[in-house]
Amino acid sequence: MTPDTAQATKALEALFRTYPGFKADDLAAMVKTYLHSVSIYETEDVIQGISDFITGQVPGHNTAFAPSAPQVGSAVRRAMERRLEAARIGRLALPVPADDFEQDPPEVRAKNRARLDALAESLASTMRTDEAEGNRVRQQLAAKTNQRFAPSYDPADMAQRLGFGGVRYTVGDPDAENGDMGGEKVA
Repeated sequence: MTPDTAQATKALEALFRTYPGFKADDLAAMVKTYLHSVSIYETEDVIQGISDFITGQVPGHNTAFAPSAPQVGSAVRRAMERRLEAARIGRLALPVPADDFEQDPPEVRAKNRARLDALAESLASTMRTDEAEGNRVRQQLAAKTNQRFAPSYDPADMAQRLGFGGVRYTVGDPDAENGDMGGEKVA
């Protein structure tokens, strides 16, 4: 997994040239340090990671300053992870279906659907436990009870339930018992 030293050195020199204020007293020692930080990665990952710095695609990096060796190592690791993830997704892709695929006639599809429905019902009945059956019966009974005793949402019935006692209020009836909000009894 050791990168090709010549290619990695060339990529690092290109990186250093992009920072005009970057002055290294001992360029060979500096390149050796950077190479050590990327020594466990593939050459293509090293080149891509350094390219990410050059193109400004490394998140959180201040482009006014040259990256440190650990920053370069992190960028190369991210490049490797992107490459491996792309390869993993490529392996998961389904093959292209054959051109000779023919759809079954509707009668055959209906017959197959009926078989599948019968199989599902058969499996459901054999897998249904006594407890599950009891729960299903209780749910049905509760639904029937709730339906029978569900309150009416008719406005007059709701007014009766909320305690308005069948009084319909009107606005602007000063002669009424309730003052300006007067009311009249509803028969």
